[in-house]
Amino acid sequence: MGTRHLITIVKDGEFKLAQYGQWDGYPSGQGAIILKFLAEGDVEALRRNVDKLYFAGKDDVEALYETFAGIPRGQEWIDMEQSKKLKENLPTLHRDTGARIFDLVAGGGANSFYDVAESEVRIPTIDMLSYAGGWDCEWVYAVDLDSDTFEVYEAGIGGETPPNRFTDVIKKAYEDSEEEPCSVNLVGSYKFDALPALEDFLKLEDQADDLLEADDDLPALPAPDADASDGDKPIWSM
Repeated sequence: MGTRHLITIVKDGEFKLAQYGQWDGYPSGQGAIILKFLAEGDVEALRRNVDKLYFAGKDDVEALYETFAGIPRGQEWIDMEQSKKLKENLPTLHRDTGARIFDLVAGGGANSFYDVAESEVRIPTIDMLSYAGGWDCEWVYAVDLDSDTFEVYEAGIGGETPPNRFTDVIKKAYEDSEEEPCSVNLVGSYKFDALPALEDFLKLEDQADDLLEADDDLPALPAPDADASDGDKPIWSM
């Protein structure tokens, strides 16, 4: 299901990852995958390898797209064959990767085209941090490796919410924009050594629905554009 979301990783007080995702952004989808990784995956490998991540600029991304997925520079839409190559060769730049990014980073390589020593691997991603304030962003996840905390935010909320780690990020991203950003609201926060059972974690969806129904001040938001049937769009041109 097309449920847009943002997955972030924080280390040394900085956002090391701000990954846009297109599908299954609910706690029962991407949230549950993150929860499972934190409970059963190699968190220490993630902690070691997260510094290999870097935010690639637009020119860098276009060069990577062209070289490893056959996508010409300046092409606005990606066809299905190009999308397949992108997913195979540059999964950290593909909108379908979602929470699988944790296993990729913990694995240390993430992208199949690297032919260098593991210690020299750098993993490109796109900085989509400002998307936390997007009207069509529905959920935001933060894995904080400094405090060993997993946070879940409901996104796309009109009006103000209690201050959180994304409040200033959103404000700064939209300070010169005519567009009014949405806010995010923290609905769940868990220490790595006290993660909830899946059944309890999934209750976040019901809690979020209850909050929305109780808030009469939320502005009506336009319906998201239908997903293109003939291919993907470059992440930076959503």
